[in-house]
Amino acid sequence: MSTIRTLILDAASQCPDNVALRWKSDGKWCVWTFADLLSKARNIAEAAASLGVKPGDHVAMMMENRPEWITTYLGLASCGITVVPIDANLLEREVSHILRDSESVAFFGSGKTWTLLHAIGTSDIKLDSLKSSVM
Repeated sequence: MSTIRTLILDAASQCPDNVALRWKSDGKWCVWTFADLLSKARNIAEAAASLGVKPGDHVAMMMENRPEWITTYLGLASCGITVVPIDANLLEREVSHILRDSESVAFFGSGKTWTLLHAIGTSDIKLDSLKSSVM
């Protein structure tokens, strides 16, 4: 049985220039190939390692529906990290509960969700205990 990770690795090695993702941004079509997808996922994996995150650690991930969601998830999961996806539309108290309950050691998010994380940090989550990366 193949995993998403092995499917992406196989696609990147067998047909690196084929389209993996296509989306519209500001009225223009954007494209990432399988080689692009793999490269961006590896960058996320390296960012997680540089934060000291280890296989088995829980890492929260919160961002809007956007291409970076996919590469962030793939990059984190490829390192053996337990990804804790958090819906970007949740309320502060809900996000706070998930962060506490999940025992996440790091947070990957967008600028918008980073603002929410800071708001939560001023209430009951110790931001200095969460390593973080903004996408």
